[in-house]
Amino acid sequence: MPSGIYKRTPEMKTGKYQRTKPPWNKNKKNPYSKEALMKMVRTRVPLETRSCECHCGETFECKVTSKRRFIKGHWSRTKEAGDSRRGGKRTKETRMKMRKAHLGKKASLETKRKMTKENKRRWKDLEYRDKLITAIIKGRNVSPNNPEKFLFSIIDKLFPNEYSLNVKGEHIRLNGKLPDIVNINGQKKCIELFGDYWHADSEFCNRKGITEVQGIPLQDIRKRDKKRLDSFRKLGWSPLVIWYHELMDVPKLECKLMEFHKECPV
Repeated sequence: MPSGIYKRTPEMKTGKYQRTKPPWNKNKKNPYSKEALMKMVRTRVPLETRSCECHCGETFECKVTSKRRFIKGHWSRTKEAGDSRRGGKRTKETRMKMRKAHLGKKASLETKRKMTKENKRRWKDLEYRDKLITAIIKGRNVSPNNPEKFLFSIIDKLFPNEYSLNVKGEHIRLNGKLPDIVNINGQKKCIELFGDYWHADSEFCNRKGITEVQGIPLQDIRKRDKKRLDSFRKLGWSPLVIWYHELMDVPKLECKLMEFHKECPV
């Protein structure tokens, strides 16, 4: 029969060629005697219980000859890893002690002034400021509201892949401020959606007889918004304000957006 070609014959199916010899280790005794086995057990390195050197209060078992000092993953908590408490969890006892030590205590005016001075010094560092703002935005868990989503759906329909939502600062931050919608195709253009009540639209406030918003005079709100838009212009960005009531007239809104998109940036 040529090599590589195999056929299963009826004789092989009936089991004529099955193994007749027993396995080599069948009915054979263990090669080691009981005395030899006992000697092997005695010569094994004994175990001991050690306490973890990261001061977590936990213990572990290891060989007497081992150089192990920590539970797996606990070395990073030590000073050798760069920080004595990094990744460590304090016990309930420690937390209660810390609570009692600080309970009812207030920082003095001098301490508050020092803290203010230090925070102002840090704020001048752009890298520190950027990290802090990023952490604050992540902690707030901001998401676009329904009017912003509706406005963006119109913009994306008119200019696909030209603009993007920026409520979380995904694309850009201008002087620490986050424009609602920004151009992501090279143009310095941003779109802000202003609520009639929260941003004190003049027609809306006159019609409703509103003189202040949550205790803030309307003039202060308008000054704040003007300052915000001016800060964008100083950085070379061209802002467009869309008011909430403009969302009701979609054809007119589309014309306004088309004109803004055709304009040359500031």
